[in-house]
Amino acid sequence: MNSDPEKHMGLLDHLEDLRHAILRIIAGVFVASMVGLYFSESLLQLLMTQAGDIRGQFVILSPTEGFMVQIKLGILIGIVISMPWSLYSIWSFLAPGLLEHERRYFAQSIPVLILLFLLGVSLAWFMALPMGIKFLLGFQIADVTPQLSIEKYVSFCSSMFLVFGGAFELPVLIIVLNKVGLLPLSRLYALRRHNVVLMFVLSAVLTPPDVVTQTMLAIPMILLFELTVYWIAWTQGSIHVEDSKVS
Repeated sequence: MNSDPEKHMGLLDHLEDLRHAILRIIAGVFVASMVGLYFSESLLQLLMTQAGDIRGQFVILSPTEGFMVQIKLGILIGIVISMPWSLYSIWSFLAPGLLEHERRYFAQSIPVLILLFLLGVSLAWFMALPMGIKFLLGFQIADVTPQLSIEKYVSFCSSMFLVFGGAFELPVLIIVLNKVGLLPLSRLYALRRHNVVLMFVLSAVLTPPDVVTQTMLAIPMILLFELTVYWIAWTQGSIHVEDSKVS
């Protein structure tokens, strides 16, 4: 009878720790967003340059749209620059339940997570966004001149950055699932047969309905998956075995 209350209290303690971690993340994003508001106008000007020839044809469709644009850009900047703090908050919540080598491994993965996220955002900024906009606006009706809502354009750009940045975290997710035994190497080898289809389906769900952005997200994810599987196989000494099976 005494064990049940102890387990119940343990669960409540974990929920309380989770609540504190979530509040720390929210507080970090909020503070960083306040800083981001200062740079939101500069970011808006940079985003407008990515629109190419339609830069001077953005419109505001409601009295609150200009305000919401500043808020969204501030939050976007806040999410990016508070990412180290957010990852640290997640680590501090998980660390008590991890073994020493697991804590060290997770701590070492934080810089990799940040780097991969920035690589994904960079791909969206320099390639996917300008090419996707050009492709989508290529489907015009008669002589209609495109005029974009600035708020919807900013929302479109923000979602692209977050999707590409988040998708590039795939290697770390796979490695973590492999380490905890939820995604063994044998299962990864089985998934490789469907890698291309799975990544294109996933990119179709995450990106706007155009073949350019879907392809530009799917191809890096396919390569990242393959490289991650080979890296796991190499670290586990199984790569030569699998290669011989395939051949």
